[in-house]
Amino acid sequence: MTWVEGIARYQEYLRSLGRSTRTCHGTRLLLRYFARFCQERGIVRLSEVTSHQVVSYQQELIWRHGARGRLRAATTRNGMMSTVRSFFRWAVRQGHLLMDPAERLVLPQPPRPLHQLLTVEEVQALICAPDPGTPLGIRDKAIIESFYATGIRLRECQQLNLEDVDFNTHTVAVRQAKGGDGHLLPLGCHLAGVLRGYLEESRPHLKPQPGVEAFFLSVRGRRLSCARMTQVVNELARRVLGRSFGAHALRHAFAVHLLQGGADLRALQELLRHRNLASTEVYAKLFPLELFREHRRTHPRAKRKPPRN
Repeated sequence: MTWVEGIARYQEYLRSLGRSTRTCHGTRLLLRYFARFCQERGIVRLSEVTSHQVVSYQQELIWRHGARGRLRAATTRNGMMSTVRSFFRWAVRQGHLLMDPAERLVLPQPPRPLHQLLTVEEVQALICAPDPGTPLGIRDKAIIESFYATGIRLRECQQLNLEDVDFNTHTVAVRQAKGGDGHLLPLGCHLAGVLRGYLEESRPHLKPQPGVEAFFLSVRGRRLSCARMTQVVNELARRVLGRSFGAHALRHAFAVHLLQGGADLRALQELLRHRNLASTEVYAKLFPLELFREHRRTHPRAKRKPPRN
């Protein structure tokens, strides 16, 4: 089987699993990098690849990016090699290969970055930062509230349409979720009020273009881009809190503050839409259980019942 045939069939397999178009495109691109590496060395068929080529490719990636010494480079490198490993596992399971050349591939784990944890007070300051007297200020507040109140991802928020926010059932439909599956997120009363205010007082002033059903609009009446959403959060964070971070920091805050309030880990997994509980357990490790109890006992905003005499 040639590289073109193998990558094409793997694409069909990923689509059958419901993987998003973006994921399939990224996987194809990463596999083409590895295919080019092999073809430059005279390896034109999958059956000709050995563990030596896999390790050599990994070492070349280390040589290219290792000098930078950046966490992002290590994470990207592991992602590239993980794609190659998954591809060969699939090829063996499908009977296209007898041996897996990436079976013994080791991916050294880079140190996990510290999450930019935000306190409740910091999030509140960020929410209050936009100007409530302007259409853009109302929009920006609605964006920040959406990230923090639902834990929605950046791409998911950017892809929201008007029909996805249902004020009757108090749900937000995420149709472009990671992994390709749709989900319903709870729409709290407070966020519902904020979003209603945006629809009534801000969105009409942004003059939506004909046929545009996007929920959040740009100043030109088109769907707001992910880059602009990130810029909104970043600029407000620098102005109010003196440091930069993106929309994902609000997703972290959503998770951590729920745990601080006593949320169940399984429930949090559902809200974050993590496939594996291990991904959710990262947040639990950031705050030991004893701190949860102390927070609930002492913080005035965390007390569930008035203290007994």
